[in-house]
Amino acid sequence: MPASSSGLQASSKTNNGYVSYPPYEILAHNDQLLQLERAFLNPLGRGADYTDYKHIIYAPAKGDKYDAAGLPTIGDALATGNQIEIDKEIAIAAYFIRGALSILKQFDKFIS
Repeated sequence: MPASSSGLQASSKTNNGYVSYPPYEILAHNDQLLQLERAFLNPLGRGADYTDYKHIIYAPAKGDKYDAAGLPTIGDALATGNQIEIDKEIAIAAYFIRGALSILKQFDKFIS
């Protein structure tokens, strides 16, 4: 992948053919990934009985603790069929996804 399409500015090629990037750019990207992952953590957990599961994207479903599911709270709400619960869980997931999106948008301002 060319350096210009990846968002990183290449500084030089090393002897083994790999592109070397400035350490501050690598640090900035790693920090952004860390903040992005933290954006998906719900400090309240998944309710009173599932406070240990804080990630809203990846967590086991209530029905099967050995199988990780994407957006498990929405899946659990769909399984109950309660429309109010479904709407609530979708709103919570949308809130955290918007927060993660704002982290991605802020990256261009990190390096001037």
